[in-house]
Amino acid sequence: HHRVVHEEKTVCGVRGPASSSSVQGGTAQIVGGTAATPLEFPWQISLHLIRLPNTDLGHICGGTIINKQYVDTAAHCIADGYKSPSNYIVVIGDQNLDTVDPYEQRIAVVNITIHPQWTPSTVNYDYALLKLARPLNFTGSEKALMPICLPTLNQGFDGMTCTASGWGLTKDQSQGGVVSQSLQKVDLPIVTYTTCYFNYFFVNRVVETTMICAGPRVGGKGTCQGDSGGPLQCARSDGRYVLAGSTSWGTTCAAPSQPSVFGRISTQVNWINSVAGPTP
Repeated sequence: HHRVVHEEKTVCGVRGPASSSSVQGGTAQIVGGTAATPLEFPWQISLHLIRLPNTDLGHICGGTIINKQYVDTAAHCIADGYKSPSNYIVVIGDQNLDTVDPYEQRIAVVNITIHPQWTPSTVNYDYALLKLARPLNFTGSEKALMPICLPTLNQGFDGMTCTASGWGLTKDQSQGGVVSQSLQKVDLPIVTYTTCYFNYFFVNRVVETTMICAGPRVGGKGTCQGDSGGPLQCARSDGRYVLAGSTSWGTTCAAPSQPSVFGRISTQVNWINSVAGPTP
């Protein structure tokens, strides 16, 4: 008799319905985007910085639920002087930063694992994994939410158009951009490594093979400050979404030939699983 315990496999990567009502004009941007519908990206989180004791400074970065107890965000979001888990709250199920949404919950962080090779000067290995104070119950209290799927090791995304989401600036700070109160999304074509490398070579920035870039050559669409740590999500052949990138850097937001740059998650699958345990 087999006594195998079958851990119930968590469903991952099912994007929520994008209702046509979200296509009303006027409320644009991440940069060049549109408003996401509630729970369209059920793995999207907002990371809040807490100045102790107990002052919530609000949204600083995005992030992505990768399994029942871990969230991926950017290492550069873990602010200087605020290295303690008690300085952060993960807000799940959020839609509008200025209202409490139906599925919104605030969850404490109990551990922060910064990537061991994180290099601020080159913004390489820009990852932090946050352990939540309690496991999420995707069949119970958190049934409206789910983790994103991880890519396979070294999976490529060239030729695809993927989607970035976040509450970041609606245009570059130099152009008076402000934080968006409602979660935004934007479709961005993946830029090949070689193209991205040369795009940034001319502005004296180095793009590493551990990074992935996305954005139209003509500009006008992209990520911006406040989107950091959030997902670049790509549809698999079965329609589920995988975490292709973790929003990391750029120069001028949405400028021509300066695509958004993300940590290339497919290079980090083994490290992520070594820290966070199994991911769906």
